[in-house]
Formats: sequence, structure tokens, C-alpha cells
Amino acid sequence: MTITRQFDDVVFFATDATYLPTAWVAARQAASEPGRQFDVVLLVEKGLAAGRLAPPDGCQMLEIALPAEVAGWPSADHMSRFAYARLAAPDCWLQGYRRALYLDSDIAIMGPLAPLLALEMGDAIVAMAEDCGQYLRGDDEQAAWRGYRAGLGQDPQARYFNSGVILFDLRRWQAQRCWPRAVDYVTRHRDALRFMDQDALNCVTAGQVREISPRWNFQTHYFGLAQEGVIAPRIVHYLDILKPWRDPEWRQLYDAGHGLRFARLFAQSPWPDYVHPALYRASSLLWPGWRLARVAMAGAAGRKVSAGAITHHVRRFRAMAAPLDARIRRGFAESLSRGCYGDLAPAEADRWRRALQS
Repeated sequence: MTITRQFDDVVFFATDATYLPTAWVAARQAASEPGRQFDVVLLVEKGLAAGRLAPPDGCQMLEIALPAEVAGWPSADHMSRFAYARLAAPDCWLQGYRRALYLDSDIAIMGPLAPLLALEMGDAIVAMAEDCGQYLRGDDEQAAWRGYRAGLGQDPQARYFNSGVILFDLRRWQAQRCWPRAVDYVTRHRDALRFMDQDALNCVTAGQVREISPRWNFQTHYFGLAQEGVIAPRIVHYLDILKPWRDPEWRQLYDAGHGLRFARLFAQSPWPDYVHPALYRASSLLWPGWRLARVAMAGAAGRKVSAGAITHHVRRFRAMAAPLDARIRRGFAESLSRGCYGDLAPAEADRWRRALQS
């Protein structure tokens, strides 16, 4: 089976069993964009659908096996080896397209994607948003982080980008042999990589990234800090260990609206009961503790992290919320002053700057 190309551009997802339901509803969101001029492709691990699962309306679904060289690569506790599919896709399954927009499976689409696909990229190979990790590290952690990057052959002072949203210029990506270079990079550093494909991507595209604003990759740690009103996110990325469709702890830090959004998305899907009502109903705050405990137990079955890690995350976020907010505001404002956000018009950049400094 191959992909039938209708448009010059494509939005694609790549998932194994863990994130198949969320990837499926996200692909349906993308395909429902009014007047869209791009294909939507859902790449799923071979044998996962096996004729039992229909693609979302307007989408194509292709079962794939990872390239042979990936088979022996390590994975991480929070991430499967299938993450490398996003880097292999331009060479292996998406030939012939002009641009490809990759979206992680733990996202929600909040607005049209067409403006991002139309971004002026200049000579860049990819467009990405900065990773939120820089705002989470203290001075000691920053020094260790720079040492880690230097040990991987990266410029420790360079911007470090998140691989959850990637806009590829496919001709430049292929002309510069980015996938073969990524294979070589991972093979050489495989036992040292903490962030797997993201580390490789930052290396092979260094100096050729068109930076986009956090509007297109609004990451978990930006929630709960009143940044949503300034940024008006188009793509929300639940990149950390808490997921609003699974974890009661999400609403402890943020709000129940995210769970309700996913409940509505899943209601008309092959998984209509995927989101437990306790994760989004306000009345559930009054439920007996044993009912919430059952929700937590059900969520734990799908977690790849320990209950202790969840507890640590909640405590850490609460403790650091105020300084984190200040660092994020300062970081966004500095990026604006350097003209880093290539997707913002001057008037909008000025509005952001004033709001962030207020």
C-alpha cells in the first residue's frame, strides 16, 4: 500500500500502539480543516491496524515498519523507538511532497494549520519551536545541559528545538541527506542520547532552522501561567508525563477543560469511552476518594512512568510556578527582540512584547 498524493503538502502523524487513539483523533482534526489544501497521513506501526481500524475521514493510514538500521537503537522510558519514524518519513514514505508538517500524537489542534504550511522558510531545512526545557533548569542544571550537548557534538550555546512539531522542506531535507546523517549520528551516540530523535534532529539541521513561535508548539509547562491569552496557541502539545485524557493530576495543576475537549473528540471515535468522566466533570471534585482512586489506577495502566514521578512533577511545578512564569516571559520577550519568531507579523510581535512585559 502506498500514499495517494492529492496535494503538494502533507500533514502526518507516526504512532505505535501507545498513542494510536490520540493520533487518530488529531489526524481527524487536521483533516477537518475547512478548505484544506494538504493531505493528511497517519503512519502506524505495522500490524497495529491490520484491517481492523478504518482511518479517520479525509485521512490516509499506512502501516509501516521502521527501517532496519533503527531496530537496534535504544528507546527511553518516556518514549518509544517508533519516534524515529518522524525523521525517516521524508525519505521512506513521503517522497514527492513539497512540504511535510509532522505533529506529535499528544497534541490538540486549536486553529488552522494552513498558515504554518505557507511559512516563508528561506534556506531553512525545517521550522521548529524552541524546547521548553531551558526554562526548567537552574544554573547548575544549565551547566550540565551545556556539557551534555557539547559531548554530543552540538553547539552548547545554540538554540535547542522541540521535535513535536516539525515543518520539513522535503527537497532540502533530502538534498542534504538529513536522514542518512541522522542514522550516522544516532549510531555513533546511541548510548548517550537522552532525547533520541530530537538530539539527532538538532544536530543535522543546526544553523538551518527557521524558528517559529510557541503558538505552534505550546508545551505543557506553558500552561497554568496565564500565557495562553498572550500566545493564542494553534497547536497544544502535552509533552510531559501528565496527560489530560488520562491523569487526574492534570486538573490539579491546570483545569478540567482539556479533559472535556478530549472527551468530545473521542465521543465520535472507535474509543468513545477513552476519557473517564472524572477527568472533566466539575461534579467529580465531589466524588468519593475511592472513585478518583479508580480513575488514577486506570490511568496508571497506560503510564510508562511511576506514581512517584507523577507526584514529583506536581510538587515541582507548584514550587517553581512563579519563577517559571518570569523566566518564560523574559525568554519569549528576548526572542521577540531578536526577531526569532518567523511566523509573526510585526504588529503581532509588538502586541506580544507589550503583553509579556506588563
